Amino acid sequence: MQAYKIECSDSYLSFELNIWAKPGAKVEKSIVGDEGEIIIYIKERPIDGQANKAFIKYLAAQLSITKSSVSLSRGSKSRFKRFSFQFTFTDRKDFDYYFKKINLFLNND
Repeated sequence: MQAYKIECSDSYLSFELNIWAKPGAKVEKSIVGDEGEIIIYIKERPIDGQANKAFIKYLAAQLSITKSSVSLSRGSKSRFKRFSFQFTFTDRKDFDYYFKKINLFLNND
């Protein structure tokens, strides 16, 4: 797994990740593949962009950020997608908080 366009300051963290998209799954889940790739399975079918919206919703929920903090950078019609993430720090949600969320997300088999 490789992150792209990483930016960090005292008030935010942003980066992009490549994701293998698996729409139309029976169970929604995320795994890390044998070569470190992130694979996400969602129930939504890839019709009229509905799967892309579902991927954004899923990622936001898993990382405890708003849907507007996740966007699709590349691959709107491909199974290989790149998503951008923006984490805004507050008194209760600092770098350590989000780091734990990201770690839990990536280790959720």
